Amino acid sequence: MSAKDLRLYFLVQTAASALKKRADDLLLTSTDLTTAQTAAMAIIASREPLSMRALADALMQRESAMTTMIRRLEAKGLITRTRAKTDKRQWQIALTPLGRAGLTKSRETFAKINAALDEAFSVAEQQSLAEDLTRLRALFGGAAS
Repeated sequence: MSAKDLRLYFLVQTAASALKKRADDLLLTSTDLTTAQTAAMAIIASREPLSMRALADALMQRESAMTTMIRRLEAKGLITRTRAKTDKRQWQIALTPLGRAGLTKSRETFAKINAALDEAFSVAEQQSLAEDLTRLRALFGGAAS
């Protein structure tokens, strides 16, 4: 059978979409954040302060696509933006205490999602799926992590 016969693209895309929608629903209810915002905040927390370019690169997005998200997170009081000391054209982003609290709360939500995955797949199946998805991401230009 081929990828076309198995409808692999459709299955991967709709599975990812369903997972993201469920995670967004749970996160919005518990933290008023989306998965994309939570991912951005987690990256910021692990590397702060960092530039918008570094954040965009880590999320595999264009820097211009980050502008709206950064403004929303800043308006919610979750991050701060300050001019870089070495290059005044560049913004440095860091989490606020409120942002750290929101990120901590989001981990509880992801724990529920991961528990559902643990229940649905054996350890061997999870390992195989992780390897397959990593290979798929690399095949189409995604960075390995």
